[in-house]
Amino acid sequence: GMVIMLNAGFIIYETDLRAAQAEDPAWRRAMSNVFLAIYTMDLVGRISVYRCEFFASRLNILDLIVVLCDLASLGLALVIGDLPSVSLLRVFRLIKLVRCLRVAHLSRELHMMLSGLASAMRAMFWAGV
Repeated sequence: GMVIMLNAGFIIYETDLRAAQAEDPAWRRAMSNVFLAIYTMDLVGRISVYRCEFFASRLNILDLIVVLCDLASLGLALVIGDLPSVSLLRVFRLIKLVRCLRVAHLSRELHMMLSGLASAMRAMFWAGV
C-alpha cells in the first residue's frame, strides 16, 4: 500500500512539473523506473502464483495493461529519446492512480471516504451537464 501511495505522489509531482514546463530531474526519472521495476516484479509474481486465475480479476488485467504500457513507453523513450507529451500517455498516468483504490480496501474509513467522494463527483458531473 505504501509503494502505491508514494507512486501516486510522484505521479502528481511529475504532472505538476510537466504543467509548469520545468526541467524533469534525473532522480524523479530514476524513481519512476524503480516503481516500474517493483510493479513488474509484483505482476510477474502474481501471474506465476495465480496462473490462469490471474486473468479472472479486472484489477489484475488493469495492472497488466498499465505495466505493459509503461514498459512500452520506457522502451520507446530509450529508442527515440524524450517522448512528446501525448494525451494518451497522460491517460495511462491517470490510470496508474487507480491502483490507489486497492489501498482503499485496507481501511473501512478510507473506503467510505472514497465512496463519498465518487458519489459527490457524479453529482457534480450531472449538475454541470
